[in-house]
Amino acid sequence: MRNLKTVILLLWAITFSILLTDCTDDKFLSPVTEPSGEKVVVPLNLTVQPETNIGEPVKNDSRTEPYNPEGADVINNLYILQFSGTTDDAKLMGDVHLFDNYATEDKSVELIATSKESTIIFIANFKPGTYILGKETKLGDIRNMTRAINTKDDISGLPDSANPGVSHSELYAEEEIIVNSDTRLDVMLKRNIVRVDFSVTALDAAGIIIDKARPVNVPAMIYAVPRENPGDQGFPPKEILKTIDYDYVTVAETEYTDPKNSSKTGKTSNFTFYLPPNMRGTKPCISSNYKNIYADYGMTAVQVLAHYMENGVEMPVTYTFYLGENLVNDFNLKPNARYRYNIKLETRGNSSRDTRVEDWGSVDFRDYVERPNCYILNPPPISGYARKFMIPVNKVNKFWGPEYENVTQNQINDAEPWVAEIIWADFPWIVGDDKKVDIAYTGGANHGVGKDDAFIVNLKNDVAGNMVVAVRKKISDDSFSEILWS
Repeated sequence: MRNLKTVILLLWAITFSILLTDCTDDKFLSPVTEPSGEKVVVPLNLTVQPETNIGEPVKNDSRTEPYNPEGADVINNLYILQFSGTTDDAKLMGDVHLFDNYATEDKSVELIATSKESTIIFIANFKPGTYILGKETKLGDIRNMTRAINTKDDISGLPDSANPGVSHSELYAEEEIIVNSDTRLDVMLKRNIVRVDFSVTALDAAGIIIDKARPVNVPAMIYAVPRENPGDQGFPPKEILKTIDYDYVTVAETEYTDPKNSSKTGKTSNFTFYLPPNMRGTKPCISSNYKNIYADYGMTAVQVLAHYMENGVEMPVTYTFYLGENLVNDFNLKPNARYRYNIKLETRGNSSRDTRVEDWGSVDFRDYVERPNCYILNPPPISGYARKFMIPVNKVNKFWGPEYENVTQNQINDAEPWVAEIIWADFPWIVGDDKKVDIAYTGGANHGVGKDDAFIVNLKNDVAGNMVVAVRKKISDDSFSEILWS
């Protein structure tokens, strides 16, 4: 009986040993030099990864770098944090390591040895006080840590102490490793911003002058550690995304001559913008003319303001280019990337066939076959400009003619004078001496003439609301008929 028990115990021990051997994960079989939880001094070799270039180099580029070229890749102050795993709920391990000046300090860091992968976070070149970290910080807190962007100047990181007015880009890295005494951290840090080189050339034949440009729909926050592959959800997440528009900037123009055709000349404006990453995916568009139709909320674009002359008056025209890996169907701006665009405007563009073009010149509704009783007038979006709309008055005779009322004395004859006036508006269209809306006439006099004439509505850019304009016959300088049409 005792021998039988011994055999049974021996068989059980052999079976248990086999089960343990079969179920053990290979990665736990590799020897760990230091026990988990012990402190390990890890050597550091940190560099800055070059920007990824997307697009062809900008042509005819006379710009200088807006940051210090020699200091662009310098790592100044630096946070190093270790977390207990790779998921958002991983907890901070050990200390929050802060280097005041990485270039002059010892190139090592004391981490905690682990038996499984931990996450090491690097954040560099931040303004003091930007990020407050503590013992309760989790990995998800770091991955969701942002700061506000209210103007283009907020994109900058730590100022360069040797070059007033120059700042370095914030840098980041995220590494997943098992830490032991053999660990060495050779890590390339990346910029958490996007650089856009935007060159626009207006050929002389187009008849337009480039005035200025600005990025619009820019995320109003920047992440310390941006998500590089957000998938279909986009980044920043749409549910928290808010945007701002940068102010317009102007640059000096340079002369342009087409290298393949010297008769094609013009002027080139080169712009550089720094933006937060904004990855909004791709759309099923096959033509750059129609990319703007597919643009959703929060997709970043560059808006170019230009003008042309119409009867001696400047008329604004805007061009809106949604950014991405291409100008057709991609809406992704990735961190540590340099996007380069070369735009050539050979004509003014046709706003009826190209969604990127908005021509804010005068509109003559006499050219329309169908003439309504009510009109929607779109003022220019640019301060300092007004837009002209020619409104025909032939509806007067349409209403009072044989088809409807058939009242001859209320019809406007070919040479008969008439006037138009604003009789109601739900917005203050006169502010002091400033008329937001003004009525004029095509002939330049103080009245229109005949049934085929039109009155002009001059609309300034900051107008929004509804108004009623009435048309009366002019009997004398101070005598008018009843309202015939409004």
